[in-house]
Amino acid sequence: MRKWITLACVFFVFSATAANQPPAETLSVTSTDPGAGKLIDDVLAVSGIKDVLENLPGQISQGIRMSALSDPGRVPESVMSEMQDAAMEAYSSEALIDGVAKAIKENWHEKRLREVLETVSTPLSRRMTALESKEPSPTELGSFVAKLATQPLPSARLALLKQLDDISRSSEFAIKVLSSTVHSVALGATNGCGEGLAAFNKKFEEQRGQFEEDTRNSIRAQMAFTYRSVSDADLRKYIKSMNKESSRWFNNIVYDAIDKGFTAGGEQLGRSLQEVLKKKFGGPKAGGCQEV
Repeated sequence: MRKWITLACVFFVFSATAANQPPAETLSVTSTDPGAGKLIDDVLAVSGIKDVLENLPGQISQGIRMSALSDPGRVPESVMSEMQDAAMEAYSSEALIDGVAKAIKENWHEKRLREVLETVSTPLSRRMTALESKEPSPTELGSFVAKLATQPLPSARLALLKQLDDISRSSEFAIKVLSSTVHSVALGATNGCGEGLAAFNKKFEEQRGQFEEDTRNSIRAQMAFTYRSVSDADLRKYIKSMNKESSRWFNNIVYDAIDKGFTAGGEQLGRSLQEVLKKKFGGPKAGGCQEV
């Protein structure tokens, strides 16, 4: 399962709601709200969410390829390309962005949304967004993580990163999305065979504890690298801004919308992979299932 952990790095930028969030106050968007669409677009753009969602399909597609590279020769290149195309289509960036925008409209609260825009527009938030949006060099990231093994971060810094992870629910969401994607690939690889899926699910559950721990460690190591130039004081300010009522209201909506989008995308991906692999290799042989 560790081959999927590299995908987790893209998810920590979603600042999802903290626990015990108050219920959202809702108002319906109508034709009398002409500025709603622009306000939503501005928030998604300035916060960096739009940019991340535009890159997610490619990240997932690349993750599928990386998974196959761990078992060279098992999946021909022509099949791999079709699998990647299926992932790009299933996790459409347009659908994900539209889903978030629709969810915000369905939970409309202009005052809170304008407060969110003000929060993400501060110099500190813009600096953090720029850091989060920067693609890390694999070499630099690898060296940084390797160094952590012999030179751990101070306990105070680790506590801040854990707090940031907890308040954003980044590891939690990454685990959910990665699990969904792995199961989608398993569905396609077994051609929907119940016996094969049961065997996969058993194996997955046996490894779940390690899988979740690896994901959390990967997320927090990525955070440590991303915010390595940020002082503890600024990191505390950033966490405080994420814990505002308006921020938690907004991020909860975004979290739920993306969760819904990935659930639908995972189901579509599973069906698409079934068709791709069935066309190339045929159905499971009598008396057995395709192994995963």
